[in-house]
Amino acid sequence: MYRINETIIRKLARSKKYQSLYSRIKDLHMFRLFNNDRDLSYVQSLFLDWIEIYNIMYTDLATGEKNINKDVIEDDLRAEAYLIWKAKQMKKNKKNQGKDESKRVKVTPSDVPTIVFNEKE
Repeated sequence: MYRINETIIRKLARSKKYQSLYSRIKDLHMFRLFNNDRDLSYVQSLFLDWIEIYNIMYTDLATGEKNINKDVIEDDLRAEAYLIWKAKQMKKNKKNQGKDESKRVKVTPSDVPTIVFNEKE
């Protein structure tokens, strides 16, 4: 088996050409990126993984998410650091959301719709 240069795949995945194509493919479900649409090769799967990751990063950039800019996307190491930071933030937010849910008291009498009371901290 040959060694795959992941840097080249990542460079292609973040390029404007493939990001545009990917955005269109997501909107038009019948458009095909590859000739084969089943049994994707390892390289095709890797490319699709990275194109989705970079799509998320470009979306974050467009929506004004903090700690991301064009330089972060262009640098593989900084991009990975951003992804790690974002995963930690999402985990932290999910953990905090769970704490908020545990503070709620639900009252559901049979003849009244669900009512949620929040406890004061």
